[in-house]
Amino acid sequence: MKINFRRLLAASVLFASLLASFSNQVFSASLNKGVKPFVINSQSWCANNTIPPGYIVTNVSSNPYTSCSPYQQYTIAQLGPYDMQVAICSVSPIPTNWVITQTQSGNGGYCAGYQAETIQTTTNQTQMGVCANSPYPQNWVVNQVGQPGGNCAQYQNYHIATLVGTSASICSASQIPNGWVITSVSPVGGNCANWQPETISLPSGNQMHVCGNSPVPGGWYISSNAPYGGSCANVLNSTITKIQSYDTQLTMCGNSPVPAGWYVSKVNQSPGSCSPYLSEVIQKNP
Repeated sequence: MKINFRRLLAASVLFASLLASFSNQVFSASLNKGVKPFVINSQSWCANNTIPPGYIVTNVSSNPYTSCSPYQQYTIAQLGPYDMQVAICSVSPIPTNWVITQTQSGNGGYCAGYQAETIQTTTNQTQMGVCANSPYPQNWVVNQVGQPGGNCAQYQNYHIATLVGTSASICSASQIPNGWVITSVSPVGGNCANWQPETISLPSGNQMHVCGNSPVPGGWYISSNAPYGGSCANVLNSTITKIQSYDTQLTMCGNSPVPAGWYVSKVNQSPGSCSPYLSEVIQKNP
């Protein structure tokens, strides 16, 4: 039987064209349904190498005899431009502004010895449910804590939200955003489970009350302490004072960080209003 190669070639080209057309239709339909494209630039990677910035680990080989032996072999990839939610392995770095929304119970599957996780971008979001092992952006806080389980396996379930206004209610499991201070602390419980509810605020005026577990913003120092209790529950009460441009020498409490551009010139041997810490004299750098 004689084979007509021209017809065969034409049929192959037609099939490839139809396949490409079908793929484009499926791709477009996926976008219309909100399904985002897969990760891009996928490649094998040996576990003894540093994972490049911008890449995630999408698979860990269970085969001990790969070209990476004695190290594990990963599959790494970059996030696609339209990715909103992606499955990764727990050995993976978490990209900036992405959070872990689900952790698979147990190790194995495509992650061979690591837990599988789902990560999601925080872009265009103002509140989200995440797992306690998740990072989250600087301007977000944890305002509710649930029990371990559900989507988060052995980790607690957190509810996080962006900051709005000049004060917010958070749980002590939360990071404190830069420039904010803790103004009240309540006993463990409520929406925070085994963590303490706290109130955080932006500093205002030249002097304000904070709790002793609060960070001290740049340009401020702890000028006095008061007994535990009151709005700070089991935490020390403190007063922070704003440094003025004309200040050259100040007395601060020993539990205060030394402000940038200042140094301790003397430690007083009596605590004074800084009890239970000693007071210190600080001076502006020459």
